[in-house]
Amino acid sequence: MIRKIFKTCTLSMLLVALTTMTPAQSATVTYVLEDIWLLPDLSHPLAAARQMTGSFEWIYEEGDFENGSGQFADLFIPWYNPDIGDLNINIDLGSIEFTLPGNFHDLGVDLTLFLVDSFRPDQAVAVDTARSMFDIQQGISYKGHAVSGSIVPVHPGDFDYDGDVDGADFLKWQRGELTNPPSLSDLEVWQANFGPAASPMAAATIAAPEPGSAILFMMALACGLAMQPRPSFLRDVPHIIALERLLRGENNSS
Repeated sequence: MIRKIFKTCTLSMLLVALTTMTPAQSATVTYVLEDIWLLPDLSHPLAAARQMTGSFEWIYEEGDFENGSGQFADLFIPWYNPDIGDLNINIDLGSIEFTLPGNFHDLGVDLTLFLVDSFRPDQAVAVDTARSMFDIQQGISYKGHAVSGSIVPVHPGDFDYDGDVDGADFLKWQRGELTNPPSLSDLEVWQANFGPAASPMAAATIAAPEPGSAILFMMALACGLAMQPRPSFLRDVPHIIALERLLRGENNSS
């Protein structure tokens, strides 16, 4: 009897150990700073607002979105020109803080975007304009408030951030306007998500289009582009071959 209980306990402990050893699946959501304008009303009352732009990725383990971490892929802050690598950026669910500690060549940044709610993987959240303030120094100090904006999740393949994956996104890829142009992996993401999904949540409820529809669309664009001079970056033969292989449905690893 004791031996049977011991075996049962041992098997239970092994099962728990194996469960805890299973690696958690990670997920990533990309967000863009949408229509965020900074107005230096405290230091320059007559100056016009300037737009702040950028995008970041929030990486988390599935089922634990709150404890994820974020990293900016690109960022532009008005009145601040240096590389963003000098900045300390802290991304929380309810705020994003940008700081440049000390006096770094007469530069300084103290900017916090507070949100009216925690950002989520499936919907946009507005910037709290009553609390979001900045103090940016570049020889001259610019102080004021964020007067508009939101944090918007982006559906994969939506390269122009307009809420859907369509021909305009393909043209953005084709013109080499992405981070790593021309990337075959980006093209595959566009092909896999081609259709009228309006957001990451909508993508889960709208049926995916037939893969052939994306290929037919790409072939139609290719025929139209064939009648015009190719952009310089598409004259590189390997890139053209890669596109042709994708259109034919061939394995890219070969």
